[in-house]
Amino acid sequence: MNEGRNDCWCAQGYAWEITTSEGGWGLHEVLQSRQDKLNGIVNGIDMSEWDPSNDADTEAAYSVDDLAGNLQTSSLP
Repeated sequence: MNEGRNDCWCAQGYAWEITTSEGGWGLHEVLQSRQDKLNGIVNGIDMSEWDPSNDADTEAAYSVDDLAGNLQTSSLP
């Protein structure tokens, strides 16, 4: 683990949790020293890429404040 070059992607809370003595199960010191390789992400998605208010692949933009475009993209009968 000390020699690895790859980043570790996980939930933000989990990235923090595994650096504690309780959550790291004996690896917390190693994980703390490599904290720059731990990348916490929200719900496992890129919020900017999957934002329907800015998504070029969405037929009509919509957001939590303006759901009008959602009605256009829904395929409900």
